[in-house]
Amino acid sequence: MKTNFDPKIMTGATMQAPKGPAKGADSEALRKTCEEFEAIFVQQMLKEMRGTLPDGGLLPRSMGQDYFQEMMDGEVAKAAAVKGHFGIGEALFRQLQPPEPATNEKPVADQPVADDKPAP
Repeated sequence: MKTNFDPKIMTGATMQAPKGPAKGADSEALRKTCEEFEAIFVQQMLKEMRGTLPDGGLLPRSMGQDYFQEMMDGEVAKAAAVKGHFGIGEALFRQLQPPEPATNEKPVADQPVADDKPAP
């Protein structure tokens, strides 16, 4: 049995890169997705941190308390992501944005500065 194999499929060469920087709705959608990723990351971090605490107390925990704790951790994580306390979403957003096109203008810092002193 002979199969046709195209190495472009494995390397992703068939996919085309987006043209131009993300603008408007694309940029906002990317920012929202990065914010949601940060919320999921923080929620998982809270869950793992809570797992390191020993069980105990006066009353045994019920399944309802576990669900409530998980929902509360989710809301705390969303609030932290919206306010950007950890900065994970913002860093991810900056990393995933396509580079801006180069311009031919020189930056202001490279232009000579006029001195108040007369030339000798």
